[in-house]
Amino acid sequence: MDPATALGLVASVLQILQAVPQVKRYLNDVLTAPRQAERLQTHYRSIEALSGIVDDILSGQPDLQRYVNEFQAALRVLDPLIAPDKARGFARLTWGTRSAARTEISNAIQRDTVNLTIALQANTAYSTRIEFFELTIGAS
Repeated sequence: MDPATALGLVASVLQILQAVPQVKRYLNDVLTAPRQAERLQTHYRSIEALSGIVDDILSGQPDLQRYVNEFQAALRVLDPLIAPDKARGFARLTWGTRSAARTEISNAIQRDTVNLTIALQANTAYSTRIEFFELTIGAS
């Protein structure tokens, strides 16, 4: 075997070895897609229900309501990406290709969750102050 052929063969083997982890990751995504979608849907539905409750609590406070609106907008974008039909049949073959989008939106939801928590704490502190002043004025 001439040196050029040997070098080409080694390069081909190295490329194959480098591709193995990517192929394994892809196959794992395809195999676990239905389970991943189900887990994400369950988590999504819980967050969606909580956002409705937070929306009711913060209604009438436009400066805090903004956080709820951003949060719900991110949820609406995530919903079609994690729909069960995206992880079944032939669609599961593309499940892994959308992982970056799911991750980006999930990160936005986590960030918005922190904002909502702060907004709720601010609302609670404000409500507690109002109740304290009403009790103080009423006791006078």
